[in-house]
Amino acid sequence: MRTGHSFRRANLPSLEKSAIASRLDALIGGARWEITINTEEVRTVGDLAFARGTIVAEKSPPDGAEKQLIDSKFLTVFRMQTDGSWKIYRDCFNSNKPPVK
Repeated sequence: MRTGHSFRRANLPSLEKSAIASRLDALIGGARWEITINTEEVRTVGDLAFARGTIVAEKSPPDGAEKQLIDSKFLTVFRMQTDGSWKIYRDCFNSNKPPVK
């Protein structure tokens, strides 16, 4: 049984807007997406709110390649702004599928 966590250097988070936009463009491209988001829990604590749930998506590449099924979960933390609105403060998700060996 494995314990602990492993982070690959290539998967370190990008904090620059241009890097995030570039990664999203490569992911989304011209693909057609069907996405179902199921929010299972929302809690608030002071000026923070937490949302947890699942995401199931099907990606149909524009070149007609085989469809890809995405089965994942998410945890999003929101922070209340001074004007009373909520903005995403932290967001994470990961696959429910086992890692590719």
